[in-house]
Amino acid sequence: MSLSPEIPGLGAVTLRTITFGAVRRALEWAEKTEEARRPTAFANAVLAEMVEVPSLTPADIDNLSKPSLEALVNHAVESLSIHEEYDALPDTLPARERLYQAHQNKWLSLTKSIQASTVTLSSSYSPQVQAAVEALSRLDRDVLARATSVIGPLSDTLASMGALALKIQMPAITQDLIRLAVEPLQKKMLEIGRQSDLRRLVDDIGRRAMPEPILSAALSASMLESPLIHTVTYPIRPTIALPSASEMPAAAAEAQRRRLVNAYDTLSKLEQSLRSLIQTQLASSRGPAWWKHAVPDDVRRGCDDRKAAKEKAGETAFHPIYYAYVHDYEKIILRKDNWIDVFAPIFGNRIELEATFMWVGRVRDPVAHTRPVPDAEYSMFVAAAGWLLRRIVKALPPEDNAAI
Repeated sequence: MSLSPEIPGLGAVTLRTITFGAVRRALEWAEKTEEARRPTAFANAVLAEMVEVPSLTPADIDNLSKPSLEALVNHAVESLSIHEEYDALPDTLPARERLYQAHQNKWLSLTKSIQASTVTLSSSYSPQVQAAVEALSRLDRDVLARATSVIGPLSDTLASMGALALKIQMPAITQDLIRLAVEPLQKKMLEIGRQSDLRRLVDDIGRRAMPEPILSAALSASMLESPLIHTVTYPIRPTIALPSASEMPAAAAEAQRRRLVNAYDTLSKLEQSLRSLIQTQLASSRGPAWWKHAVPDDVRRGCDDRKAAKEKAGETAFHPIYYAYVHDYEKIILRKDNWIDVFAPIFGNRIELEATFMWVGRVRDPVAHTRPVPDAEYSMFVAAAGWLLRRIVKALPPEDNAAI
């Protein structure tokens, strides 16, 4: 996504979205400088990556005027989605130092979140972990074989949960935080020569799958599957206690059954929220005739046709948007003028928005027809729904959110 705002001292510039790779390069660049200069070095590198036209180097950024820097930093805050962290810092701080600290605080917050999630999920296993670690310390060959059968799958599960919790939010730092998630087990594993296994675990963590009911527990513990993504009529437990080994098959079957119920409710909440957001924002921006002037022709025709086919004379009549599909909402939001004028400030990153709609779209038909949803697709759907709803909730008036 590119924007072309007016920047004091620079005129009209073209900005591009700051990628995770760009942030990582900026951090690596900052680490090479003396500590006092790190905030400036980080911000200069990020802003240079963000400004597409004219092409600027970090040194060029360093020579910009204060108004130019502050305007660019404000756009960087939007692109990095660190508004809360930035606003919490004193506005007396120089803009570049405030940007750096806000990003570091975001990192710290995510680190604490995943550590807390790991503790929550692993608590049900603590007796097994303690017994296994004790067995490992004795290095008895037979006992070691049995203990490793517990330690191996458990570390995989914890690490997979960590990757799942962070994969949508900040993929570039996932591996660093996964090391934190498995650190208590790492020391003993290294002592008994399992170093290569642990490295393999960290390297391919994004491809690991978790069986039910561990997947549901991980989604809940990592706060991806949270009350936010469900309707007010559907309570969800904040955590799920993992069952004993004998209870596992029945719990797995129940988790699979509830997956469709959870997905249906999440999809219902999401579609209602998208519909409310589009109606509220476009009516405010475009006026009462927004359906005619702000909706792509193919979307409008499709909704109008479905309304005409399904509504009968004398029955309740609904606005045509009630007959929209998920991909229709995406087309309305991403229509060029709608995106620039209305929805870019709400969703920020067009590429991430398109990705979330893709994952939501993949499960809509299976959920509507009660077909099984694969683990990976369900996990990404939950994460995508959360990404969308966090932004929608902030944009809608409280009374609209309360009704959904």
